[in-house]
Amino acid sequence: MQSHEAVELALREAIIAGRYTIGEKLPTERVLLTQFQVSRYGLRQALKALVDEGLLRAVQGSGYFVEDPRHRQRKQAAQKIIGVITTHLADYIFPPIISGIDSVVSAAGYGLMLSNTHNEFANEERSLLRMIETGVSGLIIEPTRSAMTNPNLALYRRIALAGTPVVFINAGYAGLADFPTLTVDEASGERQLVEYLLEQGHRKILGLFQIDDQQGVNRMQGFVQAYQAKLAGVASGNVMLYQSGDRLAELKARILDQVTGELKPTAIACYNDQLAIRLISWLGEIGLKVPADISLVGFDDYEMSRYLNPELTTVVHPKRLMGEDAGRAVLKAIAQQRPSSRQYPAKLMLRASTRALR
Repeated sequence: MQSHEAVELALREAIIAGRYTIGEKLPTERVLLTQFQVSRYGLRQALKALVDEGLLRAVQGSGYFVEDPRHRQRKQAAQKIIGVITTHLADYIFPPIISGIDSVVSAAGYGLMLSNTHNEFANEERSLLRMIETGVSGLIIEPTRSAMTNPNLALYRRIALAGTPVVFINAGYAGLADFPTLTVDEASGERQLVEYLLEQGHRKILGLFQIDDQQGVNRMQGFVQAYQAKLAGVASGNVMLYQSGDRLAELKARILDQVTGELKPTAIACYNDQLAIRLISWLGEIGLKVPADISLVGFDDYEMSRYLNPELTTVVHPKRLMGEDAGRAVLKAIAQQRPSSRQYPAKLMLRASTRALR
C-alpha cells in the first residue's frame, strides 16, 4: 500500500505538469485506488489536501476536477525563494552567473534554490516540479538542449499561467518567445573570431559546434557568415557537429582524425572554451602545439582561459552582469512589471592561441 503522501505527490506533479488539463475530471475513485494501490481513506486524504491547496475542486456527486492554477492559494510570497536551474552548477561559467543573481536577490530579501539538468529534459522536468512544489517566487533558467523540441513546454506554460515568473538566460525556447530572455550575440561573436582567423591567413578552419543547444546553432551561423563575407564562393572551411550527450572519447577521435588527415585544418574554432582547453591537451598527445602547429579559439572567456599556456583567444561572456540582470528581471516580474529581453554585444578577446600564416 502506498501512503497518502506518496499519492498526493504523484497527483500534484501530474497536475502541475499538465497531464490533466484545467477543468478535466480525475478518474473515478475505483480507478485511482487500483492505480495507486492505496487505501480508500488514504486516497481521500490525498484528494482533500489537493483541494485545500487549490489544485483540485470537489463537486458533490460528480467527483474531482482540475482547478485553474490562477485560483490556487499560492505560498510563494511568504517563502521568498528564487529557483535557479542551469545545465551545470559548479563548473565552467555558472558560478559567476549564480553569484550575480544572488547579489541582487539577496539584497531584496530572497534566497536561492539551485538545481541542474545536465542538459537532459527529464532532469529539467524534475527540477521544475520540485521547485514549484517548494513554492518559489520566481524562476531563472538556462534552457536544456534549447535547439531541440522540448517536451516540457506545456509545463512552462502552466507555470506561467499559475503566476510564477520565468526568466531565461543564455538561450530561450522557440515555443516560448514571449518569456524574457538574456543572451549573448553568439553569431556576431563567432563571426568576429573566424574573420580574425581569416585575416591572419587561415583558410582551412575547422568549426566544432554543439548542435543541440541554440548557442551552438547561432555560433555555427556566425562561422558560415564569416566565410560568406570574406571568402564568397570559397568552401575551404569545415564544420563538425556533436551533441551534449556524445561520449568525449568519440568526439576526441573524430577531431584528431580531422587534424591528422589529408585536409587537416590550420585553425580550429571551438564551441566554447571548455572544449578548447580539452583540445589543447588532446593535440599535445599527438605532438601538435598551439599555436605553432595549429591555431585555436574558444568562446565564453572562461576564467581558466587566461591562465593557459598559451592564453586562449575567445569571446567575452558577461557572466556576472548576466546574473545580476537576471536577478533584477525576475524581481521586476514578481512585482507585476514586465522585464525586457536583452542581448549583450559580443566582444573579442585576443590572446596568444593563434598565429598569422603570413
